[in-house]
Amino acid sequence: MQEKVTPFNTGKILIGSAYVRDARPELTASEEIIQSALLSNSSPRRILISAAAIASAALYSAAFVTAFYVAASVFKSLKG
Repeated sequence: MQEKVTPFNTGKILIGSAYVRDARPELTASEEIIQSALLSNSSPRRILISAAAIASAALYSAAFVTAFYVAASVFKSLKG
């Protein structure tokens, strides 16, 4: 945790002396997507991240299908 910043002293008042950091944890990507859907505002940054996640999932799916196909072919050739 970072140390508390010393308030700015104008000579009459201390600016920022009552400041308290936000204690809430940062939202995860899924929490932010759910919140954005519920509030009906989409964040372009999250849309890009979601597109990247979809592309990544598609690549993993293609790799899985390819590996399954190769394994099935090898098993078929060993069997008979």
